Amino acid sequence: MLCWQSVQQQPRLRCRQRLLNANAITSCDEFPGLVSIVAPQAANITVCTGVITSATTLSLPANCALFANGANVIAQDGTVVASDLQVPAPATIGGPITVTLDTPIDAGSCPGVACVYTAAMADVIVLDQCQVAAGGYSSNTDLSGGSSFEYLDIPSLQPTDQCLAFIQVSSQNIFFGDSQTYNCFFSPTGSTCQGDMGAPIVCPLTTGEQVVIGQVENSECTPGSVVGFYNLEEASVRVVQVG
Repeated sequence: MLCWQSVQQQPRLRCRQRLLNANAITSCDEFPGLVSIVAPQAANITVCTGVITSATTLSLPANCALFANGANVIAQDGTVVASDLQVPAPATIGGPITVTLDTPIDAGSCPGVACVYTAAMADVIVLDQCQVAAGGYSSNTDLSGGSSFEYLDIPSLQPTDQCLAFIQVSSQNIFFGDSQTYNCFFSPTGSTCQGDMGAPIVCPLTTGEQVVIGQVENSECTPGSVVGFYNLEEASVRVVQVG
């Protein structure tokens, strides 16, 4: 399915676990483009999560670049999408970095291709029903149980203008860059964990299509901790205080 587009305006938000305490993903159709970045040189540990944003483009957090070099890209059904990944060195801390895939992704097969938010979707995006999906672990210390693809319902996105202050006092504030606009959320029962950095934030359109608005930058794995994410497009979602 082609990514929906038309001319709209900038969005607003009404102020709603996997990923600690999350839910299993059972189909590639639920979160198109979702992949794990697995390092065979490090005992096949999932080092981060990525998103396929076009047939030949993989989006990763810049902070994952060193760990992802030489890694394999694994789809939800176990398909090896790419191997021996060659990742360019990031220019800055924080934000996304893109990798060109040698073999194009078939949009009709797993993992598929994610639809990325644009300003054209502003009036039809539903920002109080978002989810985060990832392929890491449920612990930052015990990686023996293997990784899995899971999703967490996001209780509510915080106002964008308040997120930087939350991020700056978090235990993983070193992962966030100064030049990025960040959004964030808190989950009382869940959090991103080891291998979940790069997890896509996915929100529905009123048409029913799911779109990716950004990727997670930290993985504290503590319920109630701030989860910060950068926007994937310059036409970024800015969450505003309502009421």
